[in-house]
Amino acid sequence: MAANRDFRQQFEMTVPIVLAPMGGDPSTPDLTAAVSNAGGLGSLAAAYSTPEQIVQNVARVRALTRRPFAVNLFSPQAQLSWNDGNDEKDGLKAVTEFLRPYHERLGVKPPELPQKPIQDFNEQVVAVSKAAPPIVSFTFGHLPPDATALFKSQGIYLIGTATTVEEALQLEQAGVDAVVAQGSEAGAHRGTFAVPAEEALIGTVALVPQGWMPCEFR
Repeated sequence: MAANRDFRQQFEMTVPIVLAPMGGDPSTPDLTAAVSNAGGLGSLAAAYSTPEQIVQNVARVRALTRRPFAVNLFSPQAQLSWNDGNDEKDGLKAVTEFLRPYHERLGVKPPELPQKPIQDFNEQVVAVSKAAPPIVSFTFGHLPPDATALFKSQGIYLIGTATTVEEALQLEQAGVDAVVAQGSEAGAHRGTFAVPAEEALIGTVALVPQGWMPCEFR
């Protein structure tokens, strides 16, 4: 697709692979730079990082690569979902307890429940703006209009995450440059924000053709 080729050319990608911005320990500046150096697009997770860590980590990426990369944030809607999601957290704990005997029998460490981002989002935005990465991606909803305007004023390319066509259209209207279509096969916690999660279980192969648009990246 032309949009796909244009995206790869703009960001010097010789390999059509985008590193998932995995929150926590898996996301490091070294891994981000390694993927970019290999011809893909490295992504640095920043949702759980302090503003100081964001600036330091982006500087580390830049010390390791001259190629483009992305920094990923969680939409403030993620905080609201977590604060209101006691039933969901109780459900996760129940599933973990149900699986506990199997983990013990197999000698597997039980999974850690997802933690909410503890940092101040506005301070994170300021830090990312200061670091000025080529790309900012985000998930779990929209960016606030002032954050979108700030990043746009710096020429930063914005990528949102959608699990339905409606979410993709909302992101397009909000001014993103590209949309990542996240199908129901996606691991970890998915980025659904416009409907209940059980109403957004659309597979990637079915989702992408439904939501084709000029800004879409596939």
